[in-house]
Amino acid sequence: MIKKIFYFFVVLLVVNTVQGTFLYVTPNELFFDNVLVGGYAEETVTITTDSETPLQITPIISGDIKSWVSFEPATNLEVRDVAPLLLKVIIKPPIDGAIGTHSGDIIIIFTNEQAPLIGKDKESSFSLKIKVTLTFDKIKKLVINKIEAKDTEIDHPIDFFINAENQGNEELHFNIEVMMKDRELTQSLVLKPTEKKNVLLNLPSSNLTIGKHTANVRIVLDDSLIKNENVTFYVKESNSFIRKGNLLDIQNPLRVHEGDEVTINALFKNLGEISTDCMFQGEVFKDNEPISELISDLYYCPVGEAIFLSTHFIASHIGEYRIIGKVYYDNTVSDEVESIVQVVPLSENTSTVPLSISPYLLFILIIAFMFITRMILKKRIAQ
Repeated sequence: MIKKIFYFFVVLLVVNTVQGTFLYVTPNELFFDNVLVGGYAEETVTITTDSETPLQITPIISGDIKSWVSFEPATNLEVRDVAPLLLKVIIKPPIDGAIGTHSGDIIIIFTNEQAPLIGKDKESSFSLKIKVTLTFDKIKKLVINKIEAKDTEIDHPIDFFINAENQGNEELHFNIEVMMKDRELTQSLVLKPTEKKNVLLNLPSSNLTIGKHTANVRIVLDDSLIKNENVTFYVKESNSFIRKGNLLDIQNPLRVHEGDEVTINALFKNLGEISTDCMFQGEVFKDNEPISELISDLYYCPVGEAIFLSTHFIASHIGEYRIIGKVYYDNTVSDEVESIVQVVPLSENTSTVPLSISPYLLFILIIAFMFITRMILKKRIAQ
């Protein structure tokens, strides 16, 4: 009965939205089976929203696995419509953990810092259930889900995509070997238990003729051949593929202290038909005057992928800064995107404290609610 009341209470919280905004967390349950005592396991939760303004996120852990759980990224968690948050939930049970099943909950608090100061829908939450089963039995299992070679153009790199997954509970060290008649490449990789990884390897296409070609891909684990597969691809004339990209967002802290180094992350997605080199360039304005130029390193962006192009500047004076920038790729330029950062004195807190209930107070109220409900039920039973 107590559990039912508790989950009803949580559902009431979930039904609320932030300023009419919808929030989605998938999956809504996490099951970690056969986790090695003193070992490691991970799972990625995708958090999406239709909010155009960033929503800040605070995860709060409860249950007997509370001390086992951590997150990546650990700080500055936010989500908006064009930039879903991929939150990695990491489990590290202690070496003296008891064999069997353990459980807990992650209450994810969403806060809209840009909501009006007076408003009932400033916060909302979602509850994520976790179950972890511990074992002493070691399991070593490498699964290769996909090996693919992309078509390319003359003098453009050949992309090889390998999707690898560690379905065991031990760390795996393995090699990927890509071989053709006159060129080859070997890369060593490490996969943590339960980790999934999309691996991108490149071979030069120089001196290859236009037409169909074949490459051999081998996966070797502990000197044992796990996978041996031939993949084909085509080399085409220059400019055969469409180049198209979109600067989705410029992400940065909303508030920083005077003198802080501010990290600017430009989120660029390759919507074209061929991988491309890309670079973010922008300017920082204060009082409508340019004060700093932003230029990122050159990044390689695969087809269909979204990557962050990072750069920095020093917030040397108090006030509002405006960041305006675009991405250059394959002799093409994206549309401009703008972002804002507030620079405050060292004496001022950079975290915006909402006037509505704080995540920690909310969690305490939930626990208090459960305790009071339990006491009432005990009294009724006694009567």
